[in-house]
Amino acid sequence: MTAPLDLVDERRIERLDDKELVVICTGSQAEPRSALVRASLQDHENLRIHADDLVILSSRIIPGNEKAIFRMINNLARLGAKVFHERVAQVHASGHACRDEERQMIRLLRPKAFIPIHGEYAFMKAHHELALEEGIQDCFLVENGHLIEVTKQGIEVVERMTLNHHYVDGSLVGDAEELRLDERRKMGWHGVVAVWAFVQKKRKRLGARCSIKTIGIPIVEKKMLDELEMHLCDEIEDMPLLVHKKQVEETIEGCIRGFFRRKIDKKPFVLSFVEFEED
Repeated sequence: MTAPLDLVDERRIERLDDKELVVICTGSQAEPRSALVRASLQDHENLRIHADDLVILSSRIIPGNEKAIFRMINNLARLGAKVFHERVAQVHASGHACRDEERQMIRLLRPKAFIPIHGEYAFMKAHHELALEEGIQDCFLVENGHLIEVTKQGIEVVERMTLNHHYVDGSLVGDAEELRLDERRKMGWHGVVAVWAFVQKKRKRLGARCSIKTIGIPIVEKKMLDELEMHLCDEIEDMPLLVHKKQVEETIEGCIRGFFRRKIDKKPFVLSFVEFEED
């Protein structure tokens, strides 16, 4: 099929009749900064969605992207567009080779060695078996971490390394433990409670004053915090006179976590700052 190629600068598309215009753009998987997503949010400087525009997602909906894709489709529909995708029309054809096409490629190239890469293990295994059927002697089925040595004498798998996930967080790069992801996840889910406790050692017993600040904990009223401060002071004042700072911190953490677990079924991350005052 041949067609005249008449490309137009995207800054000029608003000057053209809609019936004369086809726009090919990014966004089939609803990537956050893609052109189609921005257009669906009316946030693209050149691409505008008009009533009765036809939007075709000639792609497969990749599992895991469904929510973002249908959020974009809903936004396009609100702007008046008609949206076709693989679940309502036959608009997608796979770009991946079929088994017969893979066989033909092997026969055309006749490689000395064969290593399938990228994809599900079951598919790579089937590709590997196909190469063996076609008489390729040096076939290797490898996964992430395998080290392959290529020399004049041949190819062999020499080692398998242990791989860990690494994350980029601003200017920091590290694994989950180094970036304290588990701790940060708990803080995000359960919230944070900071406690300043001033403990006074009196002649026969302890005295205590507490100040509490919460972050990320829903529905915390002043009445609840006042109740918690009184309860916390009572717990500290009931401790032995020769108490250590570490023991006070442990009491604070247990008291805070128990209080919020009973009230709102949360176990917040507790930061305690204890200062002893002499009478």
